[in-house]
Amino acid sequence: MERVQATTDPENRAEVRCLEKVGFRLEGIVRRAQWRGGRWHDQLLFSILRDEFDQKTAGSSAGSTP
Repeated sequence: MERVQATTDPENRAEVRCLEKVGFRLEGIVRRAQWRGGRWHDQLLFSILRDEFDQKTAGSSAGSTP
């Protein structure tokens, strides 16, 4: 797999923080992407590439012991 992407509601601050913490990058806003609760909602589009994930996991395991 080369790329993983995720979308979330801009108001879901906990998920935004979680995605950023694990290395996802914000690519943009997908306007009116989801119909929910009787109205349209924007979505934030995040992604992470294989090499970014590999770098992130290599850095986090450097200080750990098996």
